[in-house]
Amino acid sequence: TLIPEQGRVVDRLALFLTAGYLASEFNILPYTKDEIIDAVRVVRDNWFAGNTDLADKDRGIDAVIAFLQQNIARFVAIDKDGNKQIDASEPYKLAGYRQKRSMGNCFLIIPSVFESEICIGFDCKSICRELKERKLLETENGKLKKRVKTPLEARTPMYIISSAILNSTDDSGEDIFIRLLEESVNSEPTLQQILDNPFAD
Repeated sequence: TLIPEQGRVVDRLALFLTAGYLASEFNILPYTKDEIIDAVRVVRDNWFAGNTDLADKDRGIDAVIAFLQQNIARFVAIDKDGNKQIDASEPYKLAGYRQKRSMGNCFLIIPSVFESEICIGFDCKSICRELKERKLLETENGKLKKRVKTPLEARTPMYIISSAILNSTDDSGEDIFIRLLEESVNSEPTLQQILDNPFAD
């Protein structure tokens, strides 16, 4: 099973492969589809060989994103005043709330869920600091949790994460992939040489 950042690299490789196929079909590139896929495989294999794991902070952010994507039903919709929307049903295992705001929507995550489910295997404070660095976490007086009004009570300490995290491109996987692609083109043997003679040892 691929970890999230590896999956994203494979998705990007698929885009390159599709572009290469189209370029071959319209005679823009003088290479066959087999040669193009061999070239993409070289980049893929080099990436997986040299980047089997990213920094804990990057994997931690991926864990947050994955949890939000896979458990969206565990977040109850509330309005900007912290009141549950009329048609919002209570999930079996409440993870927090989805709040609509004029300045950007956010997730209000129950501390026990964030610390024991999302951050399992990671340093929770490190992930929070990274989220704060990326301007994705709201803090209060230097504290990582912020007290806000929720349907539970008037002043509930919650981890508040911007919903922008779900469409954020600020991950090191893309930078690594672009750098690796450039290195592959300029490496010895070069990508061009592999394309010219794909069956060479």
